[in-house]
Parts: sequence; C-alpha cells; structure tokens
Amino acid sequence: MADQSAVTQACTDPEVVARLSALDPAVGNRSTPREMTRLLAMIWRDEAAGAASCAAIRRLMALQVWPHRLASGFPFDDVAVSGKTGTLPTLRNEVGVVEYPDGGRYAVAVFTRSFGTAQNQPRADAAIGAAARMAIDQLRTHI
Repeated sequence: MADQSAVTQACTDPEVVARLSALDPAVGNRSTPREMTRLLAMIWRDEAAGAASCAAIRRLMALQVWPHRLASGFPFDDVAVSGKTGTLPTLRNEVGVVEYPDGGRYAVAVFTRSFGTAQNQPRADAAIGAAARMAIDQLRTHI
C-alpha cells in the first residue's frame, strides 16, 4: 500500500496533475459550455428524454449537494438554482438552471481552470457564481 502522504503529494504536484489522462480532452470525457446549456434547455423542456426522466433529473439537480458555486451568485429566497458540479484537479466547472419568480429560466455554464491544485478554492467558487450572475443579468436586461 502506498504511503498516504506520498499519494497526497502526487495529487497536488502540478507536474503530475498536468499528465493526468482525465485532463486530456483527446482521451477523457469533454464538453463545452454551449453543449451543456443546450442539454439543460432540453432537460427543462422535456426534450432530452421522456417527461418523467427529465423531471427526475431536474429534481436531482435541485438537490445538489454542493450548491455554493453557482448559487453564490443568486442569494435570493425566491430564485431557484439547480446545478451540477464538475471538478477535477485544476478544473472547476458548474452548469445549472436559474429560475426567477417571474418565470424566467436561464441555463448557464461556467467552466474554469486554475494553476493551483488545491481542493478548496473559495475565490474560484465565488467567481463561478459571479460570472453566472453577470451573464444572466445581461440576458434579463436585454429581453
């Protein structure tokens, strides 16, 4: 069994992290913010699958375990945020749907990459919420 401190050090070593196949778009799973917001729109319109399946996905996204990223940009009791995180070393991505009491619904995706490998990056998490809020505010003022 490997020494736990050696494993932890390897996971935070930028040179080791840079070689992870999970971070190589040529071999790992990948998507774009545009593709993700299109998928979310299809889920919210019951077009991605049957209505019951789409409703189940929406319910699960509303119960997100780590809502601090996207929801940080929408600290209002009457605004619902449903989301899904995507986190790998150096990557912090968040996709979701923000629903306003006036019926406005907005699919949003914020993808980030950092040089740091720290698991806890509260400034990066807050930046995700801020970027989502700025984008949606722009959409809401130009409708």
